[in-house]
Amino acid sequence: MSENFVDVMEGTKYSIVCKRSYAAKETVERNRHILGQIIKETNLLSMQSIAVRGHIEEKSNFMAVLKLNAESDPVLNEHLKHGKETSKMS
Repeated sequence: MSENFVDVMEGTKYSIVCKRSYAAKETVERNRHILGQIIKETNLLSMQSIAVRGHIEEKSNFMAVLKLNAESDPVLNEHLKHGKETSKMS
């Protein structure tokens, strides 16, 4: 236990507070990136007067554009593949 204290004080390890703060910051930045992409795609559809929804939600215009964008965006791609169902826009 005292070894951890010495390592933190010497700067060779991060404290638990710093680690949690860094993890929270990464989560916020990731979520902002995903939300930014969703807003960008929604704006594109609205500027072009394209309906957001389709006959089937999985094949909606919105999801088609979002999946196309996800091919070149690893963060968005990971979110679409592995995100919670309640956090996906479809």
